[in-house]
Amino acid sequence: MENTLVFGLGGIGGIYALILKRSKKTSISTVARSNYGVVKAHGLQVQSPIFGDETLLFDNVYDASSSAKPEHEFSYIVVSTKALPQVKPSLVESISPYVTSGAAGTTIVLLQNGVGIEDEIRRRWPENCFITGVVWIAASQTALGTVRHYRATSTTIGPFNISSLGLKSPTSPHELERLDTFAKMLVHGGGEVSVVPDHILMQTERWVKVAWNCAWNPLTALTDLDTASYLGSSTWAEPMARRLVHEVVAVAKGLGLELDADGKIREDAIIESVKHEPLTTSMRNDTHNHRPMEVEAILGYPLTCAKSLGIDTPVLETLYLLMNAIDGRFVGRIKALV
Repeated sequence: MENTLVFGLGGIGGIYALILKRSKKTSISTVARSNYGVVKAHGLQVQSPIFGDETLLFDNVYDASSSAKPEHEFSYIVVSTKALPQVKPSLVESISPYVTSGAAGTTIVLLQNGVGIEDEIRRRWPENCFITGVVWIAASQTALGTVRHYRATSTTIGPFNISSLGLKSPTSPHELERLDTFAKMLVHGGGEVSVVPDHILMQTERWVKVAWNCAWNPLTALTDLDTASYLGSSTWAEPMARRLVHEVVAVAKGLGLELDADGKIREDAIIESVKHEPLTTSMRNDTHNHRPMEVEAILGYPLTCAKSLGIDTPVLETLYLLMNAIDGRFVGRIKALV
């Protein structure tokens, strides 16, 4: 049986912990942060229209503030926290006690939003197997130790096998085996999984998701409207969202990724996906709660790429500057409290 650690037990982490537990193919431990005390004492309460209501108990619950090395080695560590490079300690520092280095060591699974987020971890553990994923699950922590699952269990996963020199290396049979084993655990637990065994195609999927995130996260956060309400707010609302998606697609194309190769963007898919089902976003929720946001991973990295490629992205740049200014208040507040 595998031994899996879920790092971060918010909405997304809670649902993946439940799916993996339901697979009966792995033991489940967790590193809990804000909800450590509640989860340690009572487990995680999950409310789901798909899985029902369940109390999820863990083999081990670790406190994120502790740097003590755990008594177990983990075959997988599933990172489900927000991608927040502006908040310290860094993700690399935080997960270091739980990672066994080497090709036969811990397989690191990164289930976070954004692009460019794999690089720092890959540099730290260049020999380890690495899985990167795109999550299409709606869930949130509604109270400490309580997660509500709203819809979907869809995940796209694939390898991230760029060498330290920035060159693509072939995915090894061992990497494919670890990828296949993780995918099967999700399927056995009731998840919907698409496996993309090619690094470039997997990065394409990441950029499709970041185009979606770029369109809706900042616009809902800045207007304090759900997606459908934003689109109906004026005749200019939808054209602006479309221009933003076009800009992100152009940046991805400049990097050699064809987001519209199958004729589906994907622009229309991104716009139409929210027209009739009002959705809120993590950035909107974060602004309500004065929490740091995934500004760099969702907006900053694409903008940096655009600048380096000489691609003009005025809408993306404007939204990044506004969201970065707002986020600075929240990050400063967190630093002041530490």
